[in-house]
Amino acid sequence: QPVVIRTLTDLFRIYKEKTPRGSKEKSTIDGERTHEKHLLRLLKSNRIVKCLTVRDMQDYVEARLKEKWCERPIQPDTVHKELTTFRLVWNW
Repeated sequence: QPVVIRTLTDLFRIYKEKTPRGSKEKSTIDGERTHEKHLLRLLKSNRIVKCLTVRDMQDYVEARLKEKWCERPIQPDTVHKELTTFRLVWNW
């Protein structure tokens, strides 16, 4: 039966299900999981994948850069890593 990817939650779930065990280091998996949480939180987990726009991604970047962690601003490098994770999953 065909895999149906409708929402962002579906995209990340199926990506993780289809990634072979042992193909990634635990630290990589942990980082991707953290990035996923932020992406789903700000882009909305039930968002229809086909409806994502460049503006949505720019809004994500702007929202993330306004946030803080341990009273320190989120750094652009962190947001770049999160977008890299998103691109990896999207292109998969």
